[in-house]
Amino acid sequence: MGAFACNGCGACCRRVKRIHPDWPTRPDGACIHLTQDNRCAIYAVRPRACRVDEARPAGVTVERWHQLNAQVCAQLQAEDS
Repeated sequence: MGAFACNGCGACCRRVKRIHPDWPTRPDGACIHLTQDNRCAIYAVRPRACRVDEARPAGVTVERWHQLNAQVCAQLQAEDS
């Protein structure tokens, strides 16, 4: 299976405290590195936690990891609706 199919909506970065409670955020709760157009200002050097395909825990298959991330992604997008 290939890389995680991110659609670039930015929901995870706008709700970063739900995923990474200790992450530095703006007053609105979004990641301090999220730009106006839902891009990461530090994408090339972003932390491992932000690299879905590199943050997979030991013992979890790639398919399962992508499924779990897709579920969280859908929940975060639903909160934006």
